Amino acid sequence: MKFIALLFAALLSIQVYAGCENMVPFGKPVVTSDEKVTYLCRRMYVLEHSPSRHTAYWSAEHLIGKQQTMSGKRINAFKADPDLPKDEAAKPSDYTNSGYDRGHMSPVGDMYVDKKAMLESFYMSNMAPQVPGNNENGWRLLEMFVKELSQARGDLYVITGPIYVNSKIKTIGKGKVAVPTHFYKIIVDTNTNAVMSFIVPNIPFEQKDIPKYIASISEIKRLTDINFFPTPNKLVESTRVWTSKSN
Repeated sequence: MKFIALLFAALLSIQVYAGCENMVPFGKPVVTSDEKVTYLCRRMYVLEHSPSRHTAYWSAEHLIGKQQTMSGKRINAFKADPDLPKDEAAKPSDYTNSGYDRGHMSPVGDMYVDKKAMLESFYMSNMAPQVPGNNENGWRLLEMFVKELSQARGDLYVITGPIYVNSKIKTIGKGKVAVPTHFYKIIVDTNTNAVMSFIVPNIPFEQKDIPKYIASISEIKRLTDINFFPTPNKLVESTRVWTSKSN
């Protein structure tokens, strides 16, 4: 009976993840966690959600450069994720008067090509509490930079998520949504086998600060307990910010 239950759970996990394999470059990131996590496959991104923190462990997308030349009208439609149990899903009201923005992990600006995908990006499972001076300034510019890179390079894979360095995690709202101390962003160019990664503190910052936040995959893995690339690869890590198609 236990075997059947485990088999059913495995099949369900595969079914939930089906269709999103093309959004991660070297297999689904593997999270080391004792809690039961949820995989959520969307039209233009996929994430793994923490029921205790009420934020994503990681949110991944495959940016196709020619799609990123398109712009559109942003429709703010923040809502609790309909595919999560109510006690696990953060609500927009958790952020009200908290002093934190509802910060997208997979950005809405990457999804103007598909209106439904854009609306899905506003599910609260794709949000994390972000200091306004971070979300609205330096982080926004970093997102725009990645979007421009995808236009220049053809396509990119991007994995984004929160980091919790302190053992005592601050929370906001009735739902006790965990406030990250940092955020990470990993950009992979499989055409050149290059990868560029950042660890950004959840504080206000400006565009000129971006280069100092370059980080290694091993450091992000250490801080998050996530194996981002579980299958063999020949990725070469960049120690400087990309400026062109060459790494």
